[in-house]
Amino acid sequence: MTETERIAAVLTQRYGHVQTDTEYVQPAAPLKVIDCVLSLNRHYDRFVVPRVKQFAANRPDVREVGHLRELITQYPTPLDFSIAELNYNDAPRAETLLGVIDYLIDIQLEMEGRDEAERLAYWAKWARPGDYFSVGVRG
Repeated sequence: MTETERIAAVLTQRYGHVQTDTEYVQPAAPLKVIDCVLSLNRHYDRFVVPRVKQFAANRPDVREVGHLRELITQYPTPLDFSIAELNYNDAPRAETLLGVIDYLIDIQLEMEGRDEAERLAYWAKWARPGDYFSVGVRG
């Protein structure tokens, strides 16, 4: 049983039937970050998934969080990036995305691993829910 299936089993016990979308697994860290930030108070399947899938299709070259940061800086503002690349017109959420990206770029440099993906995976295992206070990103 995979970790996803174990989580689904626990959720099913607690909330009833839960179906996992095994085709919607984002392997690249930038896609995970976009997914996470966009999912705050938004309908996941109708709002988040289509935007992340479209971004992944349009920007297959964005494979690291640093690449995503570089792409955002090509726009006049984070909001301009969000509108053009994510079809999302929300300035505070665009600033949150940039803040999370900057935090992850910095924190992963303190972690073990050969590359950004390994360092971020190490950080994700190390991090605790209460750590969000130290991130210093609004939203």
